[in-house]
Amino acid sequence: MQVLVFHATWCKESKKFMKVIDKVRDKVPFKIEEVLCDNLDKDFELDKILIKYKIHTIPTILLLDDQKEIIRIGSSHTLNVKIFNAIILNRYIFEKELKRVTSCYGYN
Repeated sequence: MQVLVFHATWCKESKKFMKVIDKVRDKVPFKIEEVLCDNLDKDFELDKILIKYKIHTIPTILLLDDQKEIIRIGSSHTLNVKIFNAIILNRYIFEKELKRVTSCYGYN
């Protein structure tokens, strides 16, 4: 599993999201990757990434499992460490346990 964080240095909400990400980064059991979106009108590779993940607002946080979107948190959400843990970390634990249980019973 991985978390992608789409943010921009010019965006007020991105700065709030990144403060939370910085607090949890070393405490979570998965990789958090940042996608800096400062050059939206000049970076064609960035455009491809935004299209691939259907990013329409900045900031956006995605929890992915095998490139499949599990959770999306957008700029309309309030984000703090408790909310991050409740949404992202708990879903990560659930998905990991679900895989373990289904593989035990041969449902993979």
